[in-house]
Amino acid sequence: KAENQVGDSNENERIETQLIEIDARTYQLPLLYLNSFGLSEDQVKKKKLALSNNATHILTGTVSLSPIGATVVKISKGKIQNAPPTGHQPSEGAHIFDNGIYRIYLNARTNHIEAIENLRSGVRSKFSI
Repeated sequence: KAENQVGDSNENERIETQLIEIDARTYQLPLLYLNSFGLSEDQVKKKKLALSNNATHILTGTVSLSPIGATVVKISKGKIQNAPPTGHQPSEGAHIFDNGIYRIYLNARTNHIEAIENLRSGVRSKFSI
């Protein structure tokens, strides 16, 4: 149950949020991408299951965007607290590229991007394609 959600943007702007229950029509929208031509009933069922949405609500809110058209929002229950960087730990010896907004970690052995960190929010995420 998602109640009392509050947001905080990278500009320290408090964001009021609202939870909206997803209606039946919205659940059906991904099925518009299903091409069932030539598929058996079992294959159609599997495709529908793969396209199904298990979310129950949409979290909405209004936030001011920076001139580059992007911002970071942290959503939590109750009071917002600043935390140290969290997420994926890059490999030892990773090459680090930083533009003051994002930090990219490049694996020294494979030369693939392995993590991206948002310096404003302190969130680091594993990256894979």
